[in-house]
Amino acid sequence: MLDKRIMYKKEKTSLQGLKERCEARLFWLGRSSHFNLLRKSRHFSTSSVKPSDITKIQTDDSALPTAPTPGQVLYNSEEQHDVIFMVGKGENIWRFPCHSFILRDASPAFQSLLICEVTNWDRVLTLTVEDVEPHVFEKLLRFVYCGAEDVSPTSVQMALELFAASKKYNIHKLSTICLCYLYDHVTEKNVLEVLTYLKLLFATNSYDDEQNLQNELFLKCFTLIDVYAEFVLSTSDFDNLDSDIVMDIVIRDTLQVKSEVTVFKALIRWACQEAKRQKIELNSMNKRATLGKLLYCCRYLVMSMQEFCGGPAMSGVLTDEEKDILIAHLNGDSSIPLPEQLSDRKLAIKRCELSVQLTNPPPPLKGTTRNSPDSQSSCPVKNKKKCKKLLKGLESILIHVIQLLD
Repeated sequence: MLDKRIMYKKEKTSLQGLKERCEARLFWLGRSSHFNLLRKSRHFSTSSVKPSDITKIQTDDSALPTAPTPGQVLYNSEEQHDVIFMVGKGENIWRFPCHSFILRDASPAFQSLLICEVTNWDRVLTLTVEDVEPHVFEKLLRFVYCGAEDVSPTSVQMALELFAASKKYNIHKLSTICLCYLYDHVTEKNVLEVLTYLKLLFATNSYDDEQNLQNELFLKCFTLIDVYAEFVLSTSDFDNLDSDIVMDIVIRDTLQVKSEVTVFKALIRWACQEAKRQKIELNSMNKRATLGKLLYCCRYLVMSMQEFCGGPAMSGVLTDEEKDILIAHLNGDSSIPLPEQLSDRKLAIKRCELSVQLTNPPPPLKGTTRNSPDSQSSCPVKNKKKCKKLLKGLESILIHVIQLLD
């Protein structure tokens, strides 16, 4: 009788409990993997855990650790990598081992880049990237593998380079993080550098909220240029701008300059630099040709006679006819018609001051790191989100474990 009971229990365990035991094994395998990761951390020691700490963890949901994602486990790991990126130029080339299944989920750009399907673990695809700096590509990969919490720009230059890389690989959330950082840290000293990057990348496709933030950043850049026009026009960064950006600046009605001579001197300096870049002689004719329409964006009739005669009239970039007509208009004789190239220009309209506030933040966007009282969630919602994150992490790591077992 006893033997029959034992046999019955064995059959019941083997038939009815098979599924439960398999699920439990996978579950505890995931927990043990996460526990081993914690033990390897130098900040974790099993000897330092007290019974009171365990009780506190059991009663406090916020203290529950989230399971690591496959990206966090495989970041900077050679294990099962099937893609290698060689990033940089010359001697400054870095090697990055990557995993195609993580890259494909990160962005459509990576998905289209990895056109060669890797079906054999022994086959590794090598890709070369020369237009991104290695330290910038490392930040981008850290975002792809570990998420936004581990990536934050530390300087305006880093934010600009990371923004350009995120636009290239179409990583929308990273682009938004960079734009938020730039909005908070753009000043009159770096505004021309930021504006140049934005102009280069503005034509690329963007999401609606990202496009809105770009527009807000454009507005702040031009507002800074208006308010600090005397300083911005005197910097060497202005001399190295593209002609389109120079045009966008000097045509503005709200440039706060003490004298229109400041604008004219800035244009002459820019023309000299442009002539050097074009490898032509620095004579008056070449300066005039280099300026083109920019020459007529300066408001000559706002100057005093002394300013005009000591500046534009002596520069050699204006023809004798243009100088004579402008001098006549400055003396009050407006009967002489302006030549065609000077007509329909704001030559006699003084630039007005603009009353602005530079401290207003842009509107809050989805997926950004900005916090506001209205956007803060209640405790139940937070706990619910943490539970979902925990379950998602466990699911991801179990899938990865099953792939390893297979």
